[in-house]
Amino acid sequence: MIELQYYLTNLPDCFIYGLLAMGIYISLRILDIPDLTTEGSFGFGAVISVLVSLNGHPALALLAGIVAGALAGFITGCLQTKLSVHPVLAGIITMSALYSINLVCYSLTDKGATTNLSYGKITIFDKIKELLGITGQFNTSMLKAVVSFIIVVLVIAVIIWFFKTHMGLCIRATGDNPDMVRASSINVDRTKIIGLMIANALNDKPLPVYGKGENIRDWLYVEDHCRAIDLIIHKGRVGEVYNVGGHNEMKNIDIVKIICKELGKPESLITYVADRKGHDMRYAIDPTKIHNELGWLPETKFADGIKKTIKWYLDNKEWWETIISGEYQN
Repeated sequence: MIELQYYLTNLPDCFIYGLLAMGIYISLRILDIPDLTTEGSFGFGAVISVLVSLNGHPALALLAGIVAGALAGFITGCLQTKLSVHPVLAGIITMSALYSINLVCYSLTDKGATTNLSYGKITIFDKIKELLGITGQFNTSMLKAVVSFIIVVLVIAVIIWFFKTHMGLCIRATGDNPDMVRASSINVDRTKIIGLMIANALNDKPLPVYGKGENIRDWLYVEDHCRAIDLIIHKGRVGEVYNVGGHNEMKNIDIVKIICKELGKPESLITYVADRKGHDMRYAIDPTKIHNELGWLPETKFADGIKKTIKWYLDNKEWWETIISGEYQN
């Protein structure tokens, strides 16, 4: 019984510090760095909550703690992005500084007499204990363990909900990858090879092809791509990377010739231009992971997909004509 009492007494702390570990885990999975700011900001937010509560504003205590933790993360971000400090070191610097700040704030809580988020000397556990009429040390320890567990479950539920919101999905998708961050904005300054070739061919303009047109790309129909993204959002593991490929590698020149044939345009429109420096000769995408884990496979064959794409461009001329003319910028 004594051993059980000992475990129950320590369970609340285990649950709460489990949230701290989860914060570090989330930063590792999304940003690919173990952001140790969490360890310092965890205590910093708690002690700020205590100070606000003990100064007669218990309703603002939680908000104050959140703001304090966010401020700590902001400082780490500035160290990393503005001063080019290594991400792990930036977290360690902030964490170490917060320990000193925490000691100062702790000394302000009635000279360290209490660190509980409380009203006077009565903790939230005491309030619940009184409300439920629970007595005895064992029952009290059990109550604290259950309440702490419920708090952790609620926090996890909120985090899961957040990562399913638009902002949460953006964070999951981009992390700190600058290329992906830029890609999250819509850039309509130019279209890729298929769109450009269709538009030019319909207007009997030259079809510029880099080098000899032997660059190889893996082609995937847009609806298959969207299905893959939707599947990853709902069933993919947070922080994982899934390659989405079409199992359909083709040379650029072959794509252009297919477009000419479908539109009834002569191949004489094809114009070979100087290749750009460092132009990748081949993009090889292995979608084995998304197939094995999520069961995804492309459903549209290239021959069908290119016909659907061309039809879409024919049916939506007003969309791409405004891009070519630059009118969309107005």
